Amino acid sequence: MLSASWPKQTASAVAAGPHRATDARPPIALRALFAEYDLNAVSLVPHMISRRVRRARSRQGRRCGGAVLGVVLLGSIVEPLLCGHLADRTGFGPAMCIGFVVQMIAVAMPALGVGLVGLMVSSIVVGVFTSGIVPLVLGRVNELLAHHPAAQKGVAWRTATTSFAVMQALAAYGLSFVFFR
Repeated sequence: MLSASWPKQTASAVAAGPHRATDARPPIALRALFAEYDLNAVSLVPHMISRRVRRARSRQGRRCGGAVLGVVLLGSIVEPLLCGHLADRTGFGPAMCIGFVVQMIAVAMPALGVGLVGLMVSSIVVGVFTSGIVPLVLGRVNELLAHHPAAQKGVAWRTATTSFAVMQALAAYGLSFVFFR
């Protein structure tokens, strides 16, 4: 039964000879992009958790949390469009650098004690950048693999997406362990 479903070799494939093994590892620039995307996933977790803890412990937590959530949701609709527009103007690599610097500043804002307005700005930038980073990383993958087959781009994108999700989940589990210990 297995041999019946196995793909048949054509005469041209047999004539071409055995396939040579190629290096299946992605290029170093693509691995660096995966690492950046993974570290970005980890950096989002503490900010998201502290925002929820702060909301739960404040006197006006529900009202403030609802306002922040509403603004974050509106921003998450617009952010991929803004990131895509920035990438069209500067290229995907520079747009990612700009986005990471803006996100780094936004993550640091709550530690500086900037008040409610600063906290909302920080929450908006960090919250919506989660959806804004996606088109930038996808575009950068396409730039790095410009002369490769579409199947290889699909594998690279799946790898980036899976590693982002795994790293974010591991960071969340790790922080949960720290908080509840």
